[in-house]
Amino acid sequence: MLYTTQRCLKLRGATIAANPPRHWLSVEEYLELERNDPNTKYEYLDGEVLAMAGGTIDHGRIALNAAKWLDDRLQHPCHVHTSDIKVRLNAARYTYPDVHVSCDETDWQGRQEAIHVPKLIIEVLSPGTEAYDRGRKFLYYQEATSIREYVLINWQRQLVEVYRRENGRWIYQRYEPNGQLEFASVQLTMPIDLIYANTTVPLQEAPERE
Repeated sequence: MLYTTQRCLKLRGATIAANPPRHWLSVEEYLELERNDPNTKYEYLDGEVLAMAGGTIDHGRIALNAAKWLDDRLQHPCHVHTSDIKVRLNAARYTYPDVHVSCDETDWQGRQEAIHVPKLIIEVLSPGTEAYDRGRKFLYYQEATSIREYVLINWQRQLVEVYRRENGRWIYQRYEPNGQLEFASVQLTMPIDLIYANTTVPLQEAPERE
């Protein structure tokens, strides 16, 4: 679930000087909001703040499965991060992907607050975020030239969709159960069933009842 600027500020007790009222924040105000509220993650898109709510156990397990599998196999300088670390897409956009990989030496500075050169982005879909992940957020990811691959993991059935940047174009590919998911950006291939290990996600989506 996402909360827009006005609501998330009210929920978290943040106060912004208002005369007239403002419904957006500067980058400096956004970063200060995060430092003052370390228990909540906020995405920041061109002045708009979105508070990120927690997910289901399946959602967390899928993200953990992907992150752990990648972390066990990535070689220096590539390294994997979870949604605990934000990505700086540009000076006015920060997001918290479920899993992301950087292979840039400048992202190895342990005290920095964000990854600046992401290469692979993975989002686990949910009812509250699917439209955002497929729409507005994907458009912003496309504008970040370092991102080579965008992976969407379904929660209703075992299905993974991948968008790859090839010769300036985004190529779409989907992976079904019992298949092998290719992370071309880091030259690794992961069995689909390992992504969904220890979850209740079915092989096929249940048919709708009449």
